[in-house]
Amino acid sequence: MSEPVDFSRRVKIAFDILKGKTARHEPGALSETLADRFTKSNRQTEIEVEPDVAAMFTTASVDMWMRAVHSFLVSAALTKTSPLWASVAGYYSSHYTIRAYAHLLGVFQIFRIKMVARLEIASGSGGFSCKFDSKDGRHREHGFYWKVVNAENVLASSQLFVRNINGIDASDCAHREKANYQDHLGNFPEFNPFTKEDLKVRLDRLSQIGFSPPQIPRASHFPDLDNVQLIAYHRLVHFRRNLDNILGDSSFWRTTRDPSWAKEWTRFQLPEVENSLSQIGI
Repeated sequence: MSEPVDFSRRVKIAFDILKGKTARHEPGALSETLADRFTKSNRQTEIEVEPDVAAMFTTASVDMWMRAVHSFLVSAALTKTSPLWASVAGYYSSHYTIRAYAHLLGVFQIFRIKMVARLEIASGSGGFSCKFDSKDGRHREHGFYWKVVNAENVLASSQLFVRNINGIDASDCAHREKANYQDHLGNFPEFNPFTKEDLKVRLDRLSQIGFSPPQIPRASHFPDLDNVQLIAYHRLVHFRRNLDNILGDSSFWRTTRDPSWAKEWTRFQLPEVENSLSQIGI
């Protein structure tokens, strides 16, 4: 049995296998490919996979991170128009960053066949295999992926990636479920969309706020937009900076780390000196 590959080495391998391969795939390419391979193997719990399949975990990860960035912009744009949907979009921005990390770690839920696939990288040979186990009650998406990321030693030290546990007040999941499922929320402001100038002011403000320790959104403070958007932003910047530090001059990451549609709105900056939220009156 091969030794596990550490996080930084895994990220480097994940991007190295993209060299000379397509980075564009049809929607659902990874899930359909994994489901097809699993079915054709007579549902073996572990199968070898080609580098092309392993590479799709990486492209799925980057695609998911871009969803996080886009959802963050949507959340900020809805701040005044709809606090409800600004809160939901902000939560999903965080969730997509978590999924981006999980896919980079080789974990992917396949809903069509109700299985979880885990990409294994052999430390010596560089070969790839997928292990499959049944998707059951332990694998609810809005806790499972967060648990995967939280278990990774490199990320567990960051308070940005605490477990997403329902039933407590300070919880991403509890905050989202209040937005989605609780009745009589009210809070319907006059429909007054942000102008481009308003949005730029909001994004600039969020990018200049440091917070230590991170403030997990509280369901009792719903819609808690400052905390929802701040932690979503810090999480997606964490992913970007982490990959910058590990990958250096990776051509694929270099061409995707600055989405063209986000350049007008964010430079992914963070304040040099972190201040607590209480110091700035939030």
